[in-house]
Amino acid sequence: MNLELVSAILKEGTSVGTRLGSNLAWYGNIICKSDGNQVHLALIRQYLENVLSSGTSISLKHMNEYFVYLFEGIVCDISAHYPGYITVRITNAEEIINTRLSPRYDVYIAADLRYDRDDTANFSVVTDISFGGLSFVCNHKFDCDDELEVTIYLPSKKIVHAKGKIIKKTAKNNLIDYSMQFVELNENNCSLLSQYFTFLEMEISSMYKQYLTDSLSINF
Repeated sequence: MNLELVSAILKEGTSVGTRLGSNLAWYGNIICKSDGNQVHLALIRQYLENVLSSGTSISLKHMNEYFVYLFEGIVCDISAHYPGYITVRITNAEEIINTRLSPRYDVYIAADLRYDRDDTANFSVVTDISFGGLSFVCNHKFDCDDELEVTIYLPSKKIVHAKGKIIKKTAKNNLIDYSMQFVELNENNCSLLSQYFTFLEMEISSMYKQYLTDSLSINF
């Protein structure tokens, strides 16, 4: 993908997922300004908690119904004054066909996975989810095409039950990153997910409103 197209995709006000270095966690953010292969992002609390510094590698992710766009970059400047922001120089860009039929959301929520008629629960962390399936990380070794019962613990203290099939796995250090496709999700559990997704959309909307407020006082 041509880096000259970066600013055409990462426009001002665009919501993105961001990941620092080799961390697994994705943090939501908003593009404050885009200029060629450089973008400016808000200096959010999670960056400080991970001791962000100039030279830190950072990944950005943006998706629409057709494509997932992945960008790799380097933090080249950090401005701490309010409202703080970081400047990222994009060094690589990749366009991937989005195979999910419904929007996916970056999350960090607990889940238990078990084989049918097996009481042994394997703890995992769900890292993204949609109506069609989810990705999760754990240290248990499942095989592709394994069908599992999934119990997802939503932050609202609601519990979603589903069945899914492993379609992809990737080893990452001592953990394994899995992709799962739902094969059974009844109406009640689908409704619980819908309510949760509405909550996540409200969080994105709140983040955008904060961007609009802060953008009036940012001097790049």
